[in-house]
Amino acid sequence: MSLPPGPGVIKANGNCKTDPKGYYPHQPTFEACVALIKKNNCTMANYISWGGFGIHKGVVSESMCAWYNSSECDFANLCVDCSKDTGPQCPTPKWTTYTNFTSIVVALWKPYIPPVKPGYPTTWHVVWTGGQSNAVGTNSQKSGSGYPTWPTTNRIQMFCVQNHSFPFAPARVPLCGEKNVGFSQTFANLLLATLPADHGVITVNNGVGGTGFWDNNWDVPNGTHGVGGLALNSVWTMKALAAAQPTGLPGNYIFHAMLWHQGEDDAGDNCKPYKYYNCKNQSINHFASSYCNYLQHDIGALIDYFRANFPGASAGTPFIDGGLLPYWVDQVGGKDAKPVVDAIYALNTSRPCTGTADSRIFSDFKPDGTTPNGEPNARTFYTGKVIHFNATQATMMGHQYWAAYQRAVGLTTVVPSARTQACGSSASFSDTVAQCTQ
Repeated sequence: MSLPPGPGVIKANGNCKTDPKGYYPHQPTFEACVALIKKNNCTMANYISWGGFGIHKGVVSESMCAWYNSSECDFANLCVDCSKDTGPQCPTPKWTTYTNFTSIVVALWKPYIPPVKPGYPTTWHVVWTGGQSNAVGTNSQKSGSGYPTWPTTNRIQMFCVQNHSFPFAPARVPLCGEKNVGFSQTFANLLLATLPADHGVITVNNGVGGTGFWDNNWDVPNGTHGVGGLALNSVWTMKALAAAQPTGLPGNYIFHAMLWHQGEDDAGDNCKPYKYYNCKNQSINHFASSYCNYLQHDIGALIDYFRANFPGASAGTPFIDGGLLPYWVDQVGGKDAKPVVDAIYALNTSRPCTGTADSRIFSDFKPDGTTPNGEPNARTFYTGKVIHFNATQATMMGHQYWAAYQRAVGLTTVVPSARTQACGSSASFSDTVAQCTQ
């Protein structure tokens, strides 16, 4: 069985340095795919198997390793129209005659990052991360267990606000503020590869597990006790970073982007009224936000607040949110979670310079059709269900955040959907900016 080239695929066994797209047929494993991609210095890789895998039932009968050295849709060889269909994770996939198979997206291969030179960097790009547990890498995979890793370089620093003597250190797992493997280190490495050799990246994470808007933690502060505590803490942290950077890491300061992952807490993974000791395994009242409330009143207002109060931020600072774990969305959250999930993916209909890291690249279940595709050990407190990305998925999400960032920097004018227009606006903001920071 051989794979006929789909739309956009040039040839099999081509040269990834000169052919924009191509594939190596008959690759038995993901590891074999990665070895080929690394050997041939490609910048992107998909490991694809077909014959009944993923959303279909059956046994895998064939596979290939594909590369893409272009900015086009990663699934150009799978779908007729990449702007509408991105593989089997689409709500209603429209398969071509070529595509009676499904795709497993593998993290892009690591770009080469030159070592820092003496006296460098001279400019630092700050990337802030916030949200709840998936934003802080709540997973249990350890180094050597197969997830992609990044080398430590002093061109990527993490800000550890609790280390008063010297709050900066080269980024490594876990980053300051994270539990294990998050997505922000991957994003920072992908950003670094695009910067001049005398530039570096500073990461900072203010995420806290089990927090949201319905419990007021991430609300815009209004002077009321208990409202917006984590938003205030984030602003305080960023001001502390801006004050410490000139002496700790001398050089120019550029606030580059905000990464956000949150929503589970507002989509039903909670209990109301909140009493921690009686929440687990109880018949509890789960709060679930509406589309308009989450998009405009909650996350939209928070974006405006951060852009106005983070040192160096502006109305054009990119803000990227991320989709929730598909297994939890489909198998646990269900219809109650859908309004928040829809709002997460509609962020670019509400604020300029925004985008969403697409988590729908992951299937609900692993190949056996029964094991949840996610972090098996660190589960939600309330129901004991799988809700977090494992370390491999978190790394892959870093690539999704990077892809969303690249889309966001081109979104200078918002085009609201009919659903978003019906929400109105909870705050005064401009739907157009001159340019997005990049």
